[in-house]
Amino acid sequence: MTASTLVFSPGERILDTSGAPLSGATVNFYLAGTTTPMAVYADSGLTTSLGSSITTNSGGLPTSDGNTPTDVYVGSAAYKVVILRADGTTVATYDNRLGALVIPSTTAAALPQNPNVIKTSAYTAVAGDRGKVLNCNCSGGNVVITLTSAITLGDNWNISIRHIGSANAVIISTLLGQTITYPGNSGPNKVLSAYGEGVTITCDGAGFHCTAYTPTLITSKNAFFTVSSRLSSPPAAPSAGERHILQGTITGTWAVSGFVAGNVVEWDGVSNWILYTPVAGWMVYVTAESLYTVWTGSAWSDQTGMPTPSSGFLQQYIVSNQQTTNTSGGNATSGSWGTIPLNTVETVQNAISGASLASNQITLPTGSYLVFAVQPFWGTYASKTRFKSTTTATVLYSDSVEAGFSATGPLDIVTAGTAFLMGDFTVAGATETFEFDYRVSLTRTNGLGIPANISGVNETYARVHIISLAYLQGPRGLVGATGPSGPSGPSGPTGPSGGPTGATGPVGATGPAGATGATGPSGGPTGATGPVGATGPVGATGPAGATGATGPTGPTGATGPSGGPTGATGPAGATGPAGSTGATGPTGPIGATGPTGPVGGVTTLASAPTTDLSSVSTVGVSVTGTTTITSLGTGASLLRFVKFTGVLILTYNAASLILPGAANITTAAGDTAWFSSDGSGNWTCLTYLRAAGRPLNTGVSDTITKGYIAAPYNIGTVSAATLTPDPTAHNYQYVTVTGAWTLAVPASDCAIDILVTNSSATSLTVSGSYTVPSSAYAAYNTTGTNKFIFSIERINGVSSVVVRALQ
Repeated sequence: MTASTLVFSPGERILDTSGAPLSGATVNFYLAGTTTPMAVYADSGLTTSLGSSITTNSGGLPTSDGNTPTDVYVGSAAYKVVILRADGTTVATYDNRLGALVIPSTTAAALPQNPNVIKTSAYTAVAGDRGKVLNCNCSGGNVVITLTSAITLGDNWNISIRHIGSANAVIISTLLGQTITYPGNSGPNKVLSAYGEGVTITCDGAGFHCTAYTPTLITSKNAFFTVSSRLSSPPAAPSAGERHILQGTITGTWAVSGFVAGNVVEWDGVSNWILYTPVAGWMVYVTAESLYTVWTGSAWSDQTGMPTPSSGFLQQYIVSNQQTTNTSGGNATSGSWGTIPLNTVETVQNAISGASLASNQITLPTGSYLVFAVQPFWGTYASKTRFKSTTTATVLYSDSVEAGFSATGPLDIVTAGTAFLMGDFTVAGATETFEFDYRVSLTRTNGLGIPANISGVNETYARVHIISLAYLQGPRGLVGATGPSGPSGPSGPTGPSGGPTGATGPVGATGPAGATGATGPSGGPTGATGPVGATGPVGATGPAGATGATGPTGPTGATGPSGGPTGATGPAGATGPAGSTGATGPTGPIGATGPTGPVGGVTTLASAPTTDLSSVSTVGVSVTGTTTITSLGTGASLLRFVKFTGVLILTYNAASLILPGAANITTAAGDTAWFSSDGSGNWTCLTYLRAAGRPLNTGVSDTITKGYIAAPYNIGTVSAATLTPDPTAHNYQYVTVTGAWTLAVPASDCAIDILVTNSSATSLTVSGSYTVPSSAYAAYNTTGTNKFIFSIERINGVSSVVVRALQ
């Protein structure tokens, strides 16, 4: 039987690049890779020749005479097709098209040629190598495999190349810079660097593609892998890729091969055990024993009893001076240090175990602590506080504050101030006792705080907030030490070398502002406060990556070639080795809680309904804008010092945003506050200080040092009615009366001046509740357009009115 194959499927049309049938096109046939014409035929027996070219009709069908459609057959030789338009321009060229398969003339069975070929030197892969596996033994030096032009090899040509050497590399290269695409990259070359690594490359007629990849077997470069068990003699029926650590007295074929205890062996899936000599630092997971073991250079050291990362919560203790409604914080006495009353232990999340309060003194157990304390003063002049250990006499002092008064007005106007104290200290003994003291320049009744007198709300004055540092930094460990050292702060450009004004550079000590001080190279370094953010230890979760180690079983695909190239699917297991990066994780558990340490400096946040203080790493936060804030985020166990640059509303929430006085706060530019969050992310305002130098709810107005402008309130017109002065309106009011009217007593204590203008003849009746001399309003008359000032006072329920005529 003649071997032949049909070139075009029945009814197949010759189309141009836009998909339209080509009329009058010429299809020319040549021997593959040449310009030698090759005959084609109209029948499968190859008896009716069509010459070496055919022409298409108006419908694009191949014809025998330019009009009559015909089949086109070729023999067993590979061929090339060139399609030309009617005008002679080329449409397409297809080379290395396979001819018909040759049918054996005998019924005897034939064995396929073994596609596995050993290469020990440079070799150029040609069309005849299609489907072969080139096992490249590069032990004596690099082996270069060059791929013939993709155009010559044609579409659907493929070859597999493996590294089977003990050293050096296999380099796969292309001609004319044609590209090999493979996972993660592409280029004219691909390097197989270690034993067992292999690729299957497929040609599409224009370039090459890596369609399968087998990773390297164990090498000194791989620090982590998995073994099944530890044995002294080989198992009876090992699986391909199965690995073991040799131990004890080695017997069987392992002993015959000269293997020794400590070696690692791997079954190649056919007949041999591959031997690996361990390198110091290899970490192996023994599946049968569920543990890690490390080769120290002389022995395997099992990694048992790895510590669990420690954890903990921010611990705190808050005490305060709380009094009932309308009760002051206490009297202040000058001349010596006095003890500030502390009578309430506030309920907090994660309180410090062992801390207690008795007789205005705080007792703390062994440890290191951070303390924040505030005390308001009223009318005491220069005032100061201290936090003192009564056990060791260690003292922390606050800044001095001014709480004096001014005598420039008609009345003495007493001013208030708040002393703020912050510092850290250590309790070395089993316990230590502390007290919060004050010293003032002027003795003053109620000098330790004026009540706000809000019904149902306790008065809060002094507050001491103590934070345990036991969990803030976490256990110190090697991994934690490598954490970010924190930004060093912009040092700013060195500026013009000739600029003598560079001496002003130190102003840049505030960090980023140093960038403008281009002439001052020393300005930026203050950013070095960042080191507290030692976050490195969190890598402790790394060991989970160990599951990837099962991937190496993929090499079993290597047996595929005996049945054809489909065996190449085995390399899919290649993803396993990626798990090796997790091996460094076990050292991480030390110091896992380190990240709770905040970074120094100030970060700016724009106000929003949720102004997330946990979104920044610095203690200091500058909040801009005027948007009402209802939440500070949900970050747990944090401490932030906040400064507001504008007027906005902080919305009180009894669970998640706890504010002094249990009420909303309207901020002013320059106001500052300390906020802390508990382990659940609920925020508490520890202290709030007005920009004017006074705390919230002191019941004391700001000192008036200059005159002020008062806008009068227009009552309107009163005719034959009763006028009851409104204390909630302005202190200055005015009204026009058009008929008989009655002046009633205000509903609450006040001082009001009312300008009364007569519109017409009127009469006045004053309520009998006034204490009024008979002459107090005798000057009042009913003449139209006359004006009078009624000065009204109500003090502790006693009311009076004085009338002054203005004409």
